[in-house]
Amino acid sequence: ALWMVSLIALREVLVTFSRLKAMRRGQVLAAEKAGKVKTVLQIVTISVILLFLIAEKSSMDWFYHVEGQWLFLIQIVMLLTVLVTVTSGVSFFINKRKLYGS
Repeated sequence: ALWMVSLIALREVLVTFSRLKAMRRGQVLAAEKAGKVKTVLQIVTISVILLFLIAEKSSMDWFYHVEGQWLFLIQIVMLLTVLVTVTSGVSFFINKRKLYGS
């Protein structure tokens, strides 16, 4: 999972620095729909992981019967989040290049 977090963090840093650079030149890089979807998906993924951690630490007996399904769900939402994050980052830089040439 470290590679997933690293890819997401790298995308965020690259896009943020690109936005800051554009702002210094007086350009505004509006958020794209893909970036908004990425943000919602990241929030959902973090929420699923936090719910898992809460259930894991609680004394709910039913949780141990569905722990495997939770772990599978976490893997799926993490993979989807990474895919959307990387795709939205690539889209951001392609569209930026089309608009501003750099």
